[in-house]
Amino acid sequence: MDAKQLQAAYGSYPLTSTVILLVVVLVALILFKPASRAVKGFSGFCQRLLPAFGVVILGLIVNLMLAFSIQSNLQAVATLAPISSTAGLRELGADRVAVFIGTVSEQNERTSKGDKEYVAYLGEDSWRPLSLVVENQGDAAFIRDRNYVPLNWPRYRDPFGDNSVRYLDYGQPIVAIGEVLATTDRPLAGSNAEASYGIDTRVLFAGSYANFTTATALRALWPRIMLGLNSAALGVVVIGVLVSGSRRLMRRQPNSKPTQ
Repeated sequence: MDAKQLQAAYGSYPLTSTVILLVVVLVALILFKPASRAVKGFSGFCQRLLPAFGVVILGLIVNLMLAFSIQSNLQAVATLAPISSTAGLRELGADRVAVFIGTVSEQNERTSKGDKEYVAYLGEDSWRPLSLVVENQGDAAFIRDRNYVPLNWPRYRDPFGDNSVRYLDYGQPIVAIGEVLATTDRPLAGSNAEASYGIDTRVLFAGSYANFTTATALRALWPRIMLGLNSAALGVVVIGVLVSGSRRLMRRQPNSKPTQ
């Protein structure tokens, strides 16, 4: 399981994959219509159009492989048992991908935003602490900000203004996905281990684990759709190239005259 690809799966992947597919399909349409009509003969097709079609086919294959990899990683996340203690993180081992659940601890400092205070918030200006303490039944772990993707954070709308922020605050249940970290220079109150354990976080979901699994199942639908669309587009392009090349090759053959 690749933690970086998980970060993309919950973040930019849907938009990125859609843009790649649209661009590649648009280029293919241009090659099949205006460009194909402008190029005469089989040799011109091989020299000018075939390399361009090769780039189109390569783009579809890359997008297809990306969709398959993203889907595999999301399916792998669904099979991971959630961990709720430093003992569980220690047993799993450093650098292994984990799903950690807990609540935002009161050990974290709050910062002001308007007339409210939050542990972290997202808006026109954002505040995310580099390290966030999470508790579960008195046990404490930390989650480090690795440019994580924030998901499902509750929203506060200012009734007297246009400000709207998404935030985390004390007692908020969270699900963190990332690699296990261990350090001896991060003492945490409530942690009974010699070293403090935590998560190098790639995705930070606000809500229960049940809500997280539902959101992950919905996210997994998009790479499945992209697998189908890219496979269909790849098949159409390959068949179109073969048909177009075959027609030009047949026109290239001189008409034979019957012998007297």
